[in-house]
Amino acid sequence: MQLKTAVLSSCFVLFANLAHGQDLSQKVSLTTAGEPAWKAVAELGKAAGIPMEAPLPLGADTVVIKVKDAVLKDVMDRLARATTGRWETSNDKLILVRDDLTAASEKKAELATLSEAFRKGIQRQAEVFLKTPTFDAVAAENLLKEIADLSKNLQNLNDPAAEKLFAKQQELQSASPIGRAMAQCLLSLDPGQLAQLPPNLRIVFATDPTLMQRPLGDGAYKALQSFGNDYATWTSIAKRMPPDENGYFTFGAELGSDPLKFRPAKLLLTVYKWDGSTGLNADLTVVDEKGGYISQLSSSITPEPAPIEPPKGDPNKTEQPITISDDAKLLGSLARGVGYSAVNSQGIQALPAALQEKLLNPEQSDPMSIAVGPLVIAVADGAQKQLIAVLPDEAFTVANFASGNTPSAIRRVFEDQGSLRFEETDGWMIARPQRPNESRETQMNRATLGTFIRKIAQSGRPSLDELAAYALKNPHLDSQSLGLYYIMLLFPDALSGANFNDWDVLRFYGVLSPDQKQSLLSGQGLNLGTIGQEAQRRLTTLVFYKTAMGISLDMQNQDLDYAFGNIASEPTQVLPNGLPGSGILKMTKTSEQAVMATGGGPYQEAMNAQELGNQLAIRERPDLYPWVNELPDFGRYRFGDRIQYDITVQLTTALSQSYQLRDIKGSGGKPVALNELPDAFRKDMEKARDEMRDAQKNMKPGDVAGPPGQHNPPPAS
Repeated sequence: MQLKTAVLSSCFVLFANLAHGQDLSQKVSLTTAGEPAWKAVAELGKAAGIPMEAPLPLGADTVVIKVKDAVLKDVMDRLARATTGRWETSNDKLILVRDDLTAASEKKAELATLSEAFRKGIQRQAEVFLKTPTFDAVAAENLLKEIADLSKNLQNLNDPAAEKLFAKQQELQSASPIGRAMAQCLLSLDPGQLAQLPPNLRIVFATDPTLMQRPLGDGAYKALQSFGNDYATWTSIAKRMPPDENGYFTFGAELGSDPLKFRPAKLLLTVYKWDGSTGLNADLTVVDEKGGYISQLSSSITPEPAPIEPPKGDPNKTEQPITISDDAKLLGSLARGVGYSAVNSQGIQALPAALQEKLLNPEQSDPMSIAVGPLVIAVADGAQKQLIAVLPDEAFTVANFASGNTPSAIRRVFEDQGSLRFEETDGWMIARPQRPNESRETQMNRATLGTFIRKIAQSGRPSLDELAAYALKNPHLDSQSLGLYYIMLLFPDALSGANFNDWDVLRFYGVLSPDQKQSLLSGQGLNLGTIGQEAQRRLTTLVFYKTAMGISLDMQNQDLDYAFGNIASEPTQVLPNGLPGSGILKMTKTSEQAVMATGGGPYQEAMNAQELGNQLAIRERPDLYPWVNELPDFGRYRFGDRIQYDITVQLTTALSQSYQLRDIKGSGGKPVALNELPDAFRKDMEKARDEMRDAQKNMKPGDVAGPPGQHNPPPAS
């Protein structure tokens, strides 16, 4: 409330200096359903007869205005509030710019809120440890018996109570030696530091950290000291537990069951946050003095959502469903089918030409203006309020819920999915992003999006170089992003077979110069010390901080006990000073003919003749492979070349990291039927299909079948 008052007060003082004959007390009426602020502010100025501007970066905010006979100064006040802006004057022109001091205060407040949420989340995770600070043989025996009983119940994953059983499993795990160590490590972390972690990066905290690791607090060192005794007690009791029906002790084995061979020497806590989530995942590993892994445990920290004030109004009032435009209905029908080929196979081709033109120019006609902005206007109209709103990209998917819902119901969707917070005062409604700073940082650049999708409209799909260039200018194309959603909406197959999940690999590839790429493809390795600072920075992210990646260890002349379950594959440990300047970057390129099945969405892979033949045979036997009914219908195919780039980073003689990128050439043409594919390709496909048919002809439901040398063939997408 203090922040809000400060912003409005500063506006009142400023307006006193801005007036200079300009009538800010006049009344204006204006409706914009979702436009870039530069455009909306210019329209407000036109309505008032006063030149107005909103330059970038504030000018990129997506603004909704719905006012009727409102005092201009009131509109300007609330527009500044919604955009975290302030008004300036230049040559009798009013200019709305970002208020950097207020934006910094908002960022600090966001981080403080998230930090406190993480603190409470950690307290919940550590509840068992805090209640029972000591661990003895009685506690170990009771815990192991409970885990054994629970494990038997968990055999039936279809049990309606399975979710509760899994929750109980996590509770029991938290009472084990590794669970207790996890609690102490989490309690030793600074929640404020956690709040600032970037998404999709693995950050390693450790006792006795290297330069590439962050330090754990004192509590983690106490956990390391007590773990040896707790674990010895645990394993001594585990030996006496009865074996399962296969003659093994498996209950709680993931928590560690083998006696200690060497002294516990280090704790590694890997923390990461996924795109589109405020929660964190944490993996704890206990390492012995020889580098071997003793025990591991995964946990999650989910902050409690901030309370949302319920909407005001007459609870007895009967609301009518929101009326949406024909364009919004068409767009909504595609939106509900994103990722499902049976619903959204045509994409933009199913839309009228005028709507296509709007969607292909998002920098002029914002995507929010068709299906989302009108929903916010309907919410304000339902409350009979004047409206100023700023829409974050994450609000785009609310369009899925528009049909048949009332204004109050749509408002609750906006609030519950974390996109908007509504403020109501003095006949006004202001809708702002719940996390304005984060929303600004992850906003999709409309200009680059427009350029990108217009290229797709011309060629059918982006090239690898175009995708890499786009990746350098935009947030990650994750499942929550407006960019992926928008592309899937308009061009369902455009990213099929692309590496949009390897966004950081694409960015690294994108910063390599044409000369560097040419040298690599000619067989020349590049010294890591010479690839340039930006490429080094991108590669450092890939090697040390990319989620779910580790270093490959050359198995020649390696101790197997050291190669598996050992710190030798943890990059932040074995390369303590970062990228070695003497390392070598290599890249090779291979190409083969392949097809892309239409309607498969971005997760559909290009298939060579062997893979297509296998898939066709598999689809003939849903009795063996029930999941085939969930696959997209192949139907028709685009023929072209699948080009694969294999990138290898040789870090030392024994350590390397590899990445793959794919480019699909010549597949943007008209889709054809199976019998229209080139003869040689079709014959190879038919041969593979017949071999697969023969391999599975005598199989029965429950049996395992697959092409030669393969079992349990995976879905095509």
